[in-house]
Parts: sequence; C-alpha cells; structure tokens
Amino acid sequence: MSLERSRRFEVKTFADEMQEKWEKAKAMYARKVAKIPTRIFPGGSKPTIKEIFQVMDTRYDCDEQDLYDEQHVLYPVNIPPKYSLKGVLKHFSDIEADGFKPRKLLDHHHVVGYVWYWQLDQNHSFSRKHIQVLANVIVASIVGAGDADKKTHEWADRFVRAFMAYNNRNPDTSETEHFLGMWWRSNWDLIKFGRAKLELIKAKIREARSRIPNTPFHPFEYPELAKEQDRTAFLKNAGMWAIWWHLDNELTYNGLDTEFKGNAANAFLESNDMLEAFGSSSVSDGVPDYVSHAQFNKPFVKCLMEDIREDHPWKQTPEAADAARRKPWMDENDAVDLILGNKFDELIGGMQLQ
Repeated sequence: MSLERSRRFEVKTFADEMQEKWEKAKAMYARKVAKIPTRIFPGGSKPTIKEIFQVMDTRYDCDEQDLYDEQHVLYPVNIPPKYSLKGVLKHFSDIEADGFKPRKLLDHHHVVGYVWYWQLDQNHSFSRKHIQVLANVIVASIVGAGDADKKTHEWADRFVRAFMAYNNRNPDTSETEHFLGMWWRSNWDLIKFGRAKLELIKAKIREARSRIPNTPFHPFEYPELAKEQDRTAFLKNAGMWAIWWHLDNELTYNGLDTEFKGNAANAFLESNDMLEAFGSSSVSDGVPDYVSHAQFNKPFVKCLMEDIREDHPWKQTPEAADAARRKPWMDENDAVDLILGNKFDELIGGMQLQ
C-alpha cells in the first residue's frame, strides 16, 4: 500500500483530538474575551483560560472559599446572572454579527444586555469611562433637576439611577434592568455627540472637577443617601448628586483600578501559572495538565467552544433597519448648550445635602 493511500486510513489518536480541541479553545478565548474591558472584573484582570476551564459545577458540593474566589473572578456583581460571562461566550456569534452594538430588532433582544453590561460599545453602556455615556449622564442630571416634560424627565431620572447603581457595583440590578427595558420599548437612544462637541464637553468636565466642594461623606454613600430622600427632594437633588458622585469618585476609582491592576499583575508574574494561564501557542503547543477531556463537557467550557458563524445572516442587516427607533432623546446642540451653560455651573455650585 502506498504512503498516500495509507494516510487516508489514519485514525486520530486521543492525544490528537485533545490537541485540536485545545487549539480551538485558545482561539475562541482570544477572540471572545478580547473586547471585554479589564475594568469590569472586580479583581482588576480578565479571567484566564485556565480559570474558565477550572470553573466549578455548583450543582455539587464545593468549598465556600473556592466558590467565592470563582465568583469574584467570573461574575461582576453589577451584571445580572442572565447576562453572565458564560452568556457572552455562548452568544458571541450573535453579538459580533451585530457589530457589538445593541439593535432594536425583534430577534436581537438578547444581545442588548450583553452589549450594555459588558461595555462592548462606547455609545451604549453605563461606564463612567465612556465619554459619550458620561456626557449623556450630565445632560440627564441637568434635565432631572429642571422642569422637563414627564416623558423626558422619567428617561433622564432612570438613566441617572442606572448609571449610579452600575458604577457603585450594586448587586441589585433592578435600576439598570428597568432602564434597559425602557430603552428597548422606546424610540429613543442616547445622544451621540460629534468629535468637536465632545472636546468642548471634556474641557468643561475638567474645569468642573476643579470646583468640587468638600463633602462630609464618601462617594460610595451617595446612592444610599439618595434613598433617604422623599420623592420631591430626590427629584431636586438626584441630578446634582449624580454629577457630584462621578466627579468626586473619578479619582477614587482611578486609584482603585491602578491598585487592582498592579496587584493582579504582580501576583500573576510571581506565580507558576504565568506561561500556561493564557495557553498561548507561542509559549507552549501542548495541552496543559489542567485540561482534561471531561472538562470540555462543562457548561462554561461548552459555551467557550461554541462556534462563531462567519456567514451569520445578521451581518447583512442594514444599519438603518432600526433607525426609526433610535432617535436621540434630546437634540445634540440643545444638550451641549445645557452642559456649557449656566445650569451645569449652578448644579456644581449648589451641591449640598438638602
């Protein structure tokens, strides 16, 4: 029998099959986790592929400390369980096909939460790091403290509440879920500011930070203090508190982010897991010891291994398909005028406990 004919009858060994699965797992991990910002995770670093493979099956008994550590790494408390990291891995093909943007199209509803909560689109998130979002929060705060019509006031109020709850890492996700429900049902969307206008807004924010009054309480206390207000007082104060909370909290969070990242990086470098944690083929081509055949049947790993459709039909969906349901909730020029005008200055200057 010729060598060429014999190759047709070659049977893959168990080791070959494991190697193929491992190569696919590495490729899927690199692609599916790439766009998720590190800052989302409370430990200051993304979960490694090793941590995904070693995720526990909580249907069985496990050590409470191990479970806590796993939740700390894989489950940010301000993201509802139905939009967990496991879901991002499972539905990544749909998320990518939508261009990592939330679409107001019937069959695309499940993508919306993943995009907003995991900060995959800088124009649609609750992140204080996205200037488009922060500009909308400031406008909503000004509107919430004013005499807008009922519909606009409710939109502004709900967005401010959702922003504060998310950035305070509140495990009660009712505020963010309420706003996303409102966003989905409405024909409104966040304002998307042009580049020139964003530069004006950034300059205003930098100037405002220099005028933050001293406060008798920590930024983390703002949401709880807000709950103590009656409805009238809350509507009067919530807007200014949201701006105040962000401006005062920015340095605090920046310090925490730096500390978390530094600790995570040092621990990683000092551990014996540095070379194998990401499973990079440039480091080692072999299957790591922590990967077994049984682990590929774990729910979390199965989601990681879910195929990505390169020919996904959603990629052909016109950008304007849901344009009628994505009108900015306020005119861009009017919004800029609010930020640059006296109303914003009055909120900053009038910040106090009522």
